[in-house]
Amino acid sequence: MDTKSMAGETTITINQTLHGYRGGHRLLSSSVELSDIEKRFMLLMSDYSGSGIEKGFTEYLTGYPIPSSKFYVFAKTWYANEMNRPGCVWTHSLLIDVTDLWSIRDMRVLLNEFNRPESTNDHEFYSFSKPVLNIPVFFSYADFNDTFFGISCELYDRSELGLVLLGESSLQYENEILLIWNWQWPRLKRSFTFSTGSLSLRKFDELPFDLQVLPAKRERSVSIGERDIVNMVDMQGSVCSNEWIDDYRHIELSALQNYMVKYGSDVAGNRGNFVALLKSFFFFSKESNVELNSIKEFFRQTFIHPDQARILKVYLIDTLLKRATINGFDVLDLLVSSVPFSGLKWNYSNIVSSLYSRGQLSEFELIEILDKLSEQQSNQEAVLDILVSIDSKIWINKLRLSEEYCSKLLERSQVYESDPSIWSLDSLEQSIWFNAIYKQSSTRWDRVVNSMLQAKSDLFAHEVAEINRSATLFSIINWVSINKEQLSTVWYSILKDCAKDVTLLIMRHEILNRELMQIFLDTSSPHNDLWSDISWGDVSSFLLRVNATGIEPEITGIYTFLITACFNNNFSQPELLISELFQPLHDKLNYQNYDFNSWERFKWDMGKEIYGLIQQNIFSYYLQDKNLVPDWDRCEFLRRSLVAVYLKFGWNPITLVNTVSDRNTFEKVVEFGLKLNNGYRLFERIFYSMRNSDKYSVTFHYKVLKNALK
Repeated sequence: MDTKSMAGETTITINQTLHGYRGGHRLLSSSVELSDIEKRFMLLMSDYSGSGIEKGFTEYLTGYPIPSSKFYVFAKTWYANEMNRPGCVWTHSLLIDVTDLWSIRDMRVLLNEFNRPESTNDHEFYSFSKPVLNIPVFFSYADFNDTFFGISCELYDRSELGLVLLGESSLQYENEILLIWNWQWPRLKRSFTFSTGSLSLRKFDELPFDLQVLPAKRERSVSIGERDIVNMVDMQGSVCSNEWIDDYRHIELSALQNYMVKYGSDVAGNRGNFVALLKSFFFFSKESNVELNSIKEFFRQTFIHPDQARILKVYLIDTLLKRATINGFDVLDLLVSSVPFSGLKWNYSNIVSSLYSRGQLSEFELIEILDKLSEQQSNQEAVLDILVSIDSKIWINKLRLSEEYCSKLLERSQVYESDPSIWSLDSLEQSIWFNAIYKQSSTRWDRVVNSMLQAKSDLFAHEVAEINRSATLFSIINWVSINKEQLSTVWYSILKDCAKDVTLLIMRHEILNRELMQIFLDTSSPHNDLWSDISWGDVSSFLLRVNATGIEPEITGIYTFLITACFNNNFSQPELLISELFQPLHDKLNYQNYDFNSWERFKWDMGKEIYGLIQQNIFSYYLQDKNLVPDWDRCEFLRRSLVAVYLKFGWNPITLVNTVSDRNTFEKVVEFGLKLNNGYRLFERIFYSMRNSDKYSVTFHYKVLKNALK
């Protein structure tokens, strides 16, 4: 819902509907699209509240929430005496978003928004939402008369029953009812059901309305069974009186409502809790009234269930904790052992840290609390609560926990799986924690491995790798990518034992650094059968991330590694990848930029191929010592290797042209190739293919071959 604010005023946009008679009671107009459930419910609630006509009850107000909807409905109904059919009514309903409902300062301002149709056909007005100006209101003490407090007493004192007021007209108690609704806290306000004119007992979800006015003449229309679920009162003879209503008369209502809005938003929206909130306001609205003993006494009788009044309880405890004189042990004992507080999820870490920093709970006292509470089995959960919620560094080196305790801590919180402090303990305590972690069915082994790496511990490295290899490998790779640190020998050996998996993980990892690239080069093999299953897209994406690092000589090392795999024909489309790798690698080598280990592996793989071809060449006696490529001339070795693999594997010759994008490089490739029998025929085939192609006949490759083959 759209809400605008200016100078202390708010404008709330409210939707509306009109129900009336047209061949039966039906929805005639609406400013919002309603669900079928909303339509059916409003159709029922907007119809005439009984039968016959009672003087003074020909118009009345109704308030109710729509089940499973965001709307609260505030409606006005008029008897439609202009209709020929008896029992017809007009009902104008305001649909208020429940998030805006509590912010309306005076519900009575909405009365001005009701409009009775002037004719049976003019309904267009109701098809538009309407802005309602919510003006700050100053209530008069005259508004809060004996009738207001009398109805409040009857309504809240017997909250298990619906209140039925016997009246002479729908206007008789209208002002008081709207004021009562107005001063409720949000959750009650949006669930409150009322009617200022019920010609018969009105119900919501099979229970009577919280508050409704019944014509006094119709008192006997309420059946004996219905009288068991309602409190029927003639206010002229009401004698409701008790201590809380006397307090209510003297409390500033605006202050009470602000208090209820702040501390009652999580209090169940039933009328019985109104008195409880009122009493808590009387006792605790001033911080000076908040004492540990008074809190204990109040919650022995009120809001006993831990789910009730959580915000209020937190406020009271926070108020206590702000005091420099409070005994930290006493407060913690209240939180742990008192039923109304024990079910709340207190942030024990913050509480203990605050008490400890102010000297109100020493480290010794904390350990004493844990020891004291752990003496009784019933308090074991409290000990675990405290351990879970405070920094483990405070106690982990001071409490030697059994495997049972470690297991229960892990059941409560998985944070310990990620705690490096555990893996900084001595070997015996590490063993206890590891056994407890191992027995958990929901253990996140990636967290465990990460915490071990953080602590520089490899005591159980092989065990976690055996339990969950994929999580272990992923965590190691991820840790290295973030921390940029070298691994211990034990962790490194795990990567080497799983070389294929590690290769794939690194190739698909989003963040690369020098350490990961070195691991790739150290653990991967260009002869793995996995390369045939790796797509071009995976390799291309990997190369983009490699190049983005700008880290040398590792980039050149990976280029060398991949071209080694290609030259061994291990990829499904090696020529495609070679066309991306060859020229950039050649250029890097030309500037003496290379990775020693990957280059030596390349030389070892390709040397026998090159010199095997030369020895078979009929012109080899002309070459003699020229067959040997100096170690420094890595570019020449790479060029010869390119020719060798094309001859060995019989790849499509024309793809060699796409591989070499530099003219000088291509000339040297051709120069070596023409010295070989098969090489000459290879380049002859390439030349004739290019000569018959418009695409290639204009390239420098064609011109080089044309001159070389003369």
